[in-house]
Amino acid sequence: MKLNKFFCALISLVWLAMSFHVAVAAEIKIATGSKSGVYYPVGAAVSQLLKAKGINISAIPTAGSEQNVGMLLQGKADFAIVQSDVLYMMSQAEPDEPYFKYKESVETLRGLAALFPEHTQILVRADSDITGILQLVDKQLYVGKIGSGTHKNATDILSSFGIDKNDYIPYSHDISAKKAVEFLLERKLDAIFDTSGEL
Repeated sequence: MKLNKFFCALISLVWLAMSFHVAVAAEIKIATGSKSGVYYPVGAAVSQLLKAKGINISAIPTAGSEQNVGMLLQGKADFAIVQSDVLYMMSQAEPDEPYFKYKESVETLRGLAALFPEHTQILVRADSDITGILQLVDKQLYVGKIGSGTHKNATDILSSFGIDKNDYIPYSHDISAKKAVEFLLERKLDAIFDTSGEL
């Protein structure tokens, strides 16, 4: 029941937003996230339901929140799922911060709804000797895909403990959080960060 209400509300909001377009694009695009995460399945489900109503709409897999904002601003997407904290940090960014380039332009964006809560989790193996953030120094870490909310949250958390990118070994290959969990269990990683929610 909760999930049905969620999708009904989201579809209604998308429909309402589309009704204000003077001309509807040939294809409506929703920027989402990794196919193994939560954003893409949500976007894909909404697309499927709206297609049944004759709407030409598709969900686009992306790296996540930062890329999604960029796609909205560049006109490459019509809607996007974005972490609210990422959008807030963009609007408040100082000149020496990476998000500053978005500060003025994000003021042109508008939110339709808060979809679900998300939490940043740090995972290690049950037999790991890591029990605190400071023990992540010199460890092989998965900090999310560049352009994702996870990456921003992970680097901010590490930085707040005085740990910068030179103090740990970031896993450099482009993998999903699901694959990162597999690598953690295979001892290819020491810890992983993941910001995600569930419906």
